[in-house]
Amino acid sequence: MNKICSFLFSLFSILNLFAQSYEIEYNQIVDFDAHTTEAVYKLIYKEKQSVYYQLNSEFTENNGNDVIEANEGVVPFVQKNYKNKEIVYNQPIMSSIKFVSDKLPIQTWKLENKTKKIKSFTCKKAVTTFRGRTYTAWYTEDIPLIGGPWKFDGLPGLILSVSSDDGVLSIEATKIQRKNIANIIHFNYKQDKLISWKMYCEKYRKVIERIRKNLKADTDPDMEYDLNINLIEDIGL
Repeated sequence: MNKICSFLFSLFSILNLFAQSYEIEYNQIVDFDAHTTEAVYKLIYKEKQSVYYQLNSEFTENNGNDVIEANEGVVPFVQKNYKNKEIVYNQPIMSSIKFVSDKLPIQTWKLENKTKKIKSFTCKKAVTTFRGRTYTAWYTEDIPLIGGPWKFDGLPGLILSVSSDDGVLSIEATKIQRKNIANIIHFNYKQDKLISWKMYCEKYRKVIERIRKNLKADTDPDMEYDLNINLIEDIGL
């Protein structure tokens, strides 16, 4: 009887361990010449799914630039499903929001023989070039997870820090917790409204082309105008 109880207790402990989920908070900074956005994001990981979403953000105009912050109130998110290797995220085109679907992973990494500590975890270095920028990531195998913040994925561990070499994007973990989570957060979108990254880029380019034509038609032919497009990812403009 004692052996059966001991076995059941061990089985319950193992099942409870696998039921544990993780919450990781990240500080994310997007720094352009015209403006800077500093935000806190949360990554929740449960049962081969993760969601990365914004908790709060602070938008700052730099150097006296007049910048319009579009889509205030919209919560940026990235959902990953490791069972079907799908990543879905919302992405703005000026004042509209599109939902984009990709297949995981969407980066190809070069692993390097360097390590450092982040939040007491030993992390290894990896480098990738992704949609126009070169990124350095630090990932740990001390936590039984794969994946990472934003769209970054494809390393043999959890990404705790990643930044672009030009300083435009930097993300670093600030809090790591293992806890029981009943249900992972899912953001609503219609499956038939999902578009590919290629289609998203095409739609964005058409909007920019239309804006440029309107600006040209509404201004003096001898007057120069400047349309600054600040994007983290290269969309082929």
